[in-house]
Amino acid sequence: MHFSVKLKDSRLLGLLVTTIILLSGFVLYELKYFSTPLLLGFDGPYYYVQVSNILSTGHLKYSDPPLAFYVLVGFALLLGDVVAGIKIGSIIIVLIGGYAVYLIVEEITDPIGGVIASGLYAYSPHLARMSYDLIKNAMGITPLLFSLLLTYLAVKYGKLLFSVLSSLLVVVTGLTHVLDFAVIMVITLLEFAYLALKKCDVKFVAPQALSAIVLLALGFAYASIVGGDPYKGVSLIRMMILGESSSEIKHTILLAQLSYPLLIGLAGLISCSKLRISGRTLLLSSSIVLIALNMPVIPASFLWRFNLMSAALCPIILGTLVGNIGDRRLKVALALVVIGAIIPQYVFQLEAARPSISIEEYRELKQLVSEYSDNTWFIVPDVR
Repeated sequence: MHFSVKLKDSRLLGLLVTTIILLSGFVLYELKYFSTPLLLGFDGPYYYVQVSNILSTGHLKYSDPPLAFYVLVGFALLLGDVVAGIKIGSIIIVLIGGYAVYLIVEEITDPIGGVIASGLYAYSPHLARMSYDLIKNAMGITPLLFSLLLTYLAVKYGKLLFSVLSSLLVVVTGLTHVLDFAVIMVITLLEFAYLALKKCDVKFVAPQALSAIVLLALGFAYASIVGGDPYKGVSLIRMMILGESSSEIKHTILLAQLSYPLLIGLAGLISCSKLRISGRTLLLSSSIVLIALNMPVIPASFLWRFNLMSAALCPIILGTLVGNIGDRRLKVALALVVIGAIIPQYVFQLEAARPSISIEEYRELKQLVSEYSDNTWFIVPDVR
């Protein structure tokens, strides 16, 4: 009884520390976001157009997986401003995923491991880059992570309810972003295959696998569901068959970007055999996918996006590796070293985030448009 109470207290403390970490991350993200009245990243204005169009017409202006935009509409209505809704709403959704990371690693290791993993997630340079440049992609990581959590719990505790909830989150992920959906689908199918090979009960992963396959089929059949994005996967496969690999792989910076997730993925493969079947299934599948996403044979136009997905998988794998160290002092010391190593890159990504145009150019365009009537058309040779 005393041990149970102590364990419960440590979990609550872990959640409290995780909340502080995520809140501090939220403050840093928003300080950067509100350093300019404009949206950041090359896709920032696109989100303004989509959200504004939903508010005025009730539907998207451009075909795309719809869910993230409608969530941002809710924040825009709540805050009374489209830009503020996008800036605040997107970061809230992204950082909520840190709780899933904490709970996964806490279940596999202990609360200290969970806190370490949540810190690696909140201050991930990959996540910082994605949150400003690829907002929808970043928002889709949260349902992806909670789906992983629920599948892990379903396998560990034999609860089919967790499987059903996880399968619903697979659909939510697919309605948010195609790359997030591809990651959760492949991880789920790998988990299903591994459990089948081990002659374990696959019914706790079957609903998720079925949901992913059905949604993928519907995505090909009805472009309006996910904006035709599954065909990007067809394009990738065609490019790889034709041998259109990255011509930039020799670049030192890109090699460094790939080496970190590749090393984490290899470490996850090596160490997963020491875990119980539920943790081993998750870590093995996640490590395989992490390695696959960072292979140099992937065309450059896809590789940089795939590399950013390390934001979802590296914290789980690395958090588990550090969390399983028996000596608590060594565990904390190593965690501080790892987090200390990624903080400079995280800060660099925050500082590097910029609007697609300068504030001076924005004001010039605004003045230009205001001088003409509403029925004037502007012809732009290069939309960028």
